[in-house]
Amino acid sequence: MQEVSVLVDIYLKIYKLNDDLIDSDWIYPTIAGDFEPYSEAWKPRYRKIGKWVQVCGAVKPKKDVNMGQTQVTIFTLPEGLRPSIEIPILCQGSIRSIWYLSITSDGAVGVGRWRESSDKYSTAEAGSWFPFSAAYIVD
Repeated sequence: MQEVSVLVDIYLKIYKLNDDLIDSDWIYPTIAGDFEPYSEAWKPRYRKIGKWVQVCGAVKPKKDVNMGQTQVTIFTLPEGLRPSIEIPILCQGSIRSIWYLSITSDGAVGVGRWRESSDKYSTAEAGSWFPFSAAYIVD
């Protein structure tokens, strides 16, 4: 009887290990609003492997977009892939521009605070490059 208990314990540990390694493969979200994928190769995507989530890609505005402090959502992550707290990342854009990527606990992946070579927010011109990459652990 003890052998059965040991085997059950081993199977449970293997099951837990496999569950921790399940890979969702890349998922391509629908891009919202005034943005679109920068190119086919840079199409925004995300995946989950166990508790690890990776979000990456690049978008571009379809038209000039005023980029102040308010984040503009480009897509929303489903439950189970959302961080418990906001993930803030400063990103490099076209030429010398920088911008702020935000992944919030409600799943919004957003862009904002676009600045070119000054300390003032500006308008991102149509076609500007917004590349991003983030990785984090979910509970």
